[in-house]
Amino acid sequence: MRMVLVWLVCGLGSLPLSAAETITILNESTSNPTLLYEGKPMLKTGPISEDRVFLYAVGSSFFDHDAWFEFMSEYGFGFGRVYPAHTWHEDQTDKARRPLYPFRVQRSGEEGHPVVDLLTPDTEYWANFSRVLEMAEQRDIVICIQLYQRWYWGNRAARGRLFFDRRYNVNGIHETDSRTVWKHTSDAYPDGLLWRVHRNFVNAVLDAVGDHKNVLIDLMNEGSIVEGVTKEWIDRTLEIIETWEKRTGRDVLTGMDMDHFLQKKETANLHWLLSHPRMELIIGEDRWIYFNTDDVISMRQTYKKPVVWVNEKANEYMDTYSLPDYPNRRLHYLWLGMMMKVQGLGLYEKGNHTQEDLLKTAQAAELGTYNRTLMRFFENDITDYASLRSRNDLIERTPDVQRKLALSSPVETIVYLHKGFEQRQAAQGRLHLAGLDLPDGPVSVRFVHPNTGQRSTSRSAVEGGALTLTLPAFQENLAISIQAR
Repeated sequence: MRMVLVWLVCGLGSLPLSAAETITILNESTSNPTLLYEGKPMLKTGPISEDRVFLYAVGSSFFDHDAWFEFMSEYGFGFGRVYPAHTWHEDQTDKARRPLYPFRVQRSGEEGHPVVDLLTPDTEYWANFSRVLEMAEQRDIVICIQLYQRWYWGNRAARGRLFFDRRYNVNGIHETDSRTVWKHTSDAYPDGLLWRVHRNFVNAVLDAVGDHKNVLIDLMNEGSIVEGVTKEWIDRTLEIIETWEKRTGRDVLTGMDMDHFLQKKETANLHWLLSHPRMELIIGEDRWIYFNTDDVISMRQTYKKPVVWVNEKANEYMDTYSLPDYPNRRLHYLWLGMMMKVQGLGLYEKGNHTQEDLLKTAQAAELGTYNRTLMRFFENDITDYASLRSRNDLIERTPDVQRKLALSSPVETIVYLHKGFEQRQAAQGRLHLAGLDLPDGPVSVRFVHPNTGQRSTSRSAVEGGALTLTLPAFQENLAISIQAR
């Protein structure tokens, strides 16, 4: 009977395809969708040098890929957002012995800058791209690839280095305005020059992904309809991806960064994006994870899709560009995200420096130690992350804190309290929970201090669905795990 059942399951259309993928979705189309990595809940965090990682060949003199990935592995980091280059960079010509460009260089222009053929992918660049993905995959690091970085077209300095500037391509293309380039691209469908450049480029990315199964796809960073991205461009780009998936038998999870939809208050367009049947992920960034916490939780439940967050730079909260910046604030971001069931949490990292110095800083080690505590808690202390649901309503009373979140199932309840940054230790307080999913009876309690890694245990009992705990004194943050005994 079991053999017959297995045969029947394997014969059901798309199931063998998804089963072959490393990253899949559990409880898809429910209010509690969960990303899995190799069959377990995907709990991935981390910084990666998001643009430099592909600008230089593995083994180059400027960027040490091995050192970067070893740092991530040492501290339990496993996620990063990246994007291919659409501009040349000054440090490629000044410091790197082996600079790489996604398009084939035809000649040198003024001051030695590359002039490329936008219709011809550079084989060395894309082979190196694939090699970097392989290095990450060997360490179970998930890479979220943004096909386009809209900032290149929106920033004055970056526009001056775009390969889409007529000075730097042999194709006669001059598309340096983010308000028009995506419409012009879509308008050129199916055989116009600009569309062919786009189609070739997207296929170059996908072919470099190849068999690597540690990849998520984000169509664009900071794009929105108001700022020039068209729905036609989105749909037709998804068609390119779907065609590649059918040809290769792959199913790479795809979404599009919603940050600027939120910034521009594009309510109808945001709904269109998040409800799009071919968008399998909700992808966010920036301040919304801090200030619109309940909204992000609601989005996941409403649109029934898992969430990843590509970086944490937040205006008026934290301006951070490099790994050592604000370790304690980044600690809060990581715990906050995991408690919201955001399963990929990127840390902002531009990498405008040599990695040898960066990775050896005390702050980098401090952040890494924080991450180890986080991973130990969510990977080892929690029984079943996939079954936990957001239940902030369980928390009736706490000491004076700025943020409080709860996750709950019939087996366990997880609570996270954040007092504020650089808050000194408080006197002991009480936590009162009501409406618990836990059955009445004895429970074991574990307290974890995210800043220090200090742990302690206690016992108590649920009565009438309620529980009151006396909390230890804590600085900044405290996590509590409550499990039925």
